[in-house]
Amino acid sequence: MYCAYLLSGWRAIVTKNHFRGYVKPLVCMVQVFLAFAIWLTAQKTIVLYIPQELLEAGDGPVALIFVPTRELALDTKAQCDLYGWHCTIVGGTPPRQQREWLEDKNDIVVATPQRFMNALGDGCVMLNRATYVIIDEADEMLKKEFDDQIKLILSQVRKERQVLMFTATWPEEVKLFAQEICTSSEGMPPVVVRIGGSLLAACKFIEQHTQIVDGEEDKYEKLKEKLQSPEAFKDDSKAIIFCRTRDGVQRLFDRLKEEYFLWNDNDSMVACLHGGLWQHERDSAMKRFRSGEVPCVVSTGVLARDIPKVRFVFNYDLPSAPEEYIHRIGRTSGGAKGYAMSFIDKSSWQEMKS
Repeated sequence: MYCAYLLSGWRAIVTKNHFRGYVKPLVCMVQVFLAFAIWLTAQKTIVLYIPQELLEAGDGPVALIFVPTRELALDTKAQCDLYGWHCTIVGGTPPRQQREWLEDKNDIVVATPQRFMNALGDGCVMLNRATYVIIDEADEMLKKEFDDQIKLILSQVRKERQVLMFTATWPEEVKLFAQEICTSSEGMPPVVVRIGGSLLAACKFIEQHTQIVDGEEDKYEKLKEKLQSPEAFKDDSKAIIFCRTRDGVQRLFDRLKEEYFLWNDNDSMVACLHGGLWQHERDSAMKRFRSGEVPCVVSTGVLARDIPKVRFVFNYDLPSAPEEYIHRIGRTSGGAKGYAMSFIDKSSWQEMKS
């Protein structure tokens, strides 16, 4: 995990409401918050909310958090519930309702870049008070080509600001992006906080395996064998099956649901999640999976993180890049032992070896 951030002149921040018993954060508290938040990804949004003066409706937010997917935005919102007024601006919600939210009192706005750009263009939000900006999963942002939108948004934010950029991987394009958006007026480079080594590597708590298969039918049968093993859902464990495309997710989900995976005549034990579903369908699938009502989900990369008790990750289709592989299998473990299984077609395996 990497974090590139800029502290543009720290100043004492006083608020009428105490922040967990403190009128203002101590320097040591800020350092601990940063280090602890980077390590514990589920809690990392705590670092940006250090409150200033109380805001009124229409003042605009103090803090902005940008994430690549709607599911991650909802995860982040859950963390922000403890730390002040906020709203979430993502696709799938009527623009009129989001306009009302933005015009209300908000310390924090959590958003996907495209939807926030639309709101900014419509004059729904003021950014003259914004002094904290978080860019989460920056490598995924670049993969989705959100970098230009992020730059346009930052051009509307005051220069006296603190910018934090989180990324699970550190390829050259992410480094250049950090150098461009995390700079100070003095021309100083961004400060990089690295958790773990500098090489691209998976978490040491994840046991990784590959399974060579001979065609789609063999792959499907091998997957069923793994899911039917006694260890698969032991102690309320959960499993994620990743496919590369929406159509692939839907086909696999339909087959699992129809052929085998039924708790009883009415309830399925597998859900599906991809960008082609309506937002309420995606929210429902995530809620059921997170609660354990459904212990298995077939998904593309839109799946949220920090889901408890995920023990198994299956790469039914191989990801297109090593960085995506790290993101996928990182959904398991959470500090405990996890397992990742990748299915590789025999023909592809021969090509990879050569």
